[in-house]
Amino acid sequence: MGPGLNTGRGLVVACPAADRRRFDDAVAANPGLRELRERGASVLRSFPQLLSDVYCFFYVPDLILCDESSGADKLHHLIVKYLAASGEYAAIRRKTVLDFDASLAAAERFGEMLAEYLKSRAPGGESKSAVGPAQQVKITGVEFADSATAGIGAPPEEAILVFAKEVEDSVDSQRVLADLCRTWGTDPGSLQRLPYDERAALARRIREQKRLRDLAEIVGRFRAIATKKQQSRVPELPQEACDVTLGDDWSHLLPQELLALPHYALRYDFYLRLLDRRVAQYELHGHENAGRGSLIVCIDTSGSMTDRDAVSKAIALALLDIARSQRRNYVAILFSSPGEWLSIAFSESEARVAGPGAAPLPISSIEGVLRLGSEFFGGGTDYETPLREAIGILSDDHAGFKDGDIVFLTDDQCEVSQPFLEEYSAVKAVRKFSTLSVLIGAEAADARTLLQFSDRVISSFELTEDVASQIFESV
Repeated sequence: MGPGLNTGRGLVVACPAADRRRFDDAVAANPGLRELRERGASVLRSFPQLLSDVYCFFYVPDLILCDESSGADKLHHLIVKYLAASGEYAAIRRKTVLDFDASLAAAERFGEMLAEYLKSRAPGGESKSAVGPAQQVKITGVEFADSATAGIGAPPEEAILVFAKEVEDSVDSQRVLADLCRTWGTDPGSLQRLPYDERAALARRIREQKRLRDLAEIVGRFRAIATKKQQSRVPELPQEACDVTLGDDWSHLLPQELLALPHYALRYDFYLRLLDRRVAQYELHGHENAGRGSLIVCIDTSGSMTDRDAVSKAIALALLDIARSQRRNYVAILFSSPGEWLSIAFSESEARVAGPGAAPLPISSIEGVLRLGSEFFGGGTDYETPLREAIGILSDDHAGFKDGDIVFLTDDQCEVSQPFLEEYSAVKAVRKFSTLSVLIGAEAADARTLLQFSDRVISSFELTEDVASQIFESV
């Protein structure tokens, strides 16, 4: 047994005591995990210890099992031995080692599946004492009796595939959720600040919605393109020194301030002032012709967009990443039939979701990202509803969006009235915003309605690098 490793009575996996305490604390703080432990104990007496061992199996880097003299329940010992010998679970373990959230998710999902399976096999739903040699329950190559089947060369039983697949899906959902924070413009620490129950619910939503997993891969692939195009769009801004101010920008410091660095006495004072952002520097003023205002992104989620939704959402989420990195306000407006819309406004610390007749509701940024990626109305198509909402946001002098522009994502299967076009043009002339439309599934030259209110129309059959470059260079 390695230093710091131990197994208590009834436990099989050697695991540092601090890691077991962390697991116990998570269970104590999580009603869902507490309920799972109690439910499992009703069909298998050693279930709480088994659940702890399963977590340690997924978490510890060096797997050490105690022998059968540890006092662990026989069935408990057989299950852990199978996990340790299983190729399927070895592959999952490579994703979870030293990752607390992933290990906890894997243990929770395995425990849920095991509790359900044991309950279904126990006569009348009775406790573990009713499951004896006469009712041998096979799962992932283990007989719930006094022996384990070798299973060499035999095809895996259906239960093996179900358990391993479900556990891996749960782990992958946690990974995708973490990737969302890094990839979709969300503060990486925001996920850890959420209670585990909320994180687990978000991961469960990802597990149940293939749309979100597929979308995460697309957005991740084009995030680098968006960043590159934004950085290269205006390589050198015309700037001139107009004043002297205080700050900590090394590239703008006055030359005489830098003279303090070689002097042993003045250097300390210089760094103190630098930490307080009180070093004399040039104040530069410049003008960039390309706008860097707020982004209002309207996303068509009507029935005709069903097969095109991934492309439009990928564009919207990549634009969110641009907005977050450049500290620009961002509002997504999902729309379909007349009067049917949902807006999600993102700030630095949270998001706010609103709909027809409802006051804005604060939600976490990651929840806002998931709702943006997953919401889909699937009804008819009406352009006037989202455009009225967009110009309403841009016209509100107190909302901080008056300098924004509109990006409109659709397949252009809709008409707008002449009075609305005149109203839209009038507001546009006063507010000085632009409208970029992305026509998904057709050529830009074939656009009908979009050409009537857009400054530019870009065609996107698929989110190719060329299309992505055109879009991300334009905002």
